[in-house]
Amino acid sequence: MTPPTASRLCDRLVRKGLIHRREDDRDRRLVSLALTETGRRLVDEVTGRRRAEIARLLEAVPLDAQRSLVAALQQLATAAGEVPEQEWSTGWEL
Repeated sequence: MTPPTASRLCDRLVRKGLIHRREDDRDRRLVSLALTETGRRLVDEVTGRRRAEIARLLEAVPLDAQRSLVAALQQLATAAGEVPEQEWSTGWEL
């Protein structure tokens, strides 16, 4: 993603009330982004729906294959660069 594309995306999220942007007083090139309460609720809702759907799908997989499937999906997420949830919020102002 290019910086202008990221800026436009952030502009849209600010307009929707999902994030707020704060410029650094000492260096205007630095901008901090943080989820608003509305943004946090949306992330939580989407995450909950995704987990519920994955759980529903896993129920259709035989128990002995579930462990292998979960391990493979975790490896895929790691290969894709997905950050584990407990590390996702580290350093973010929530």
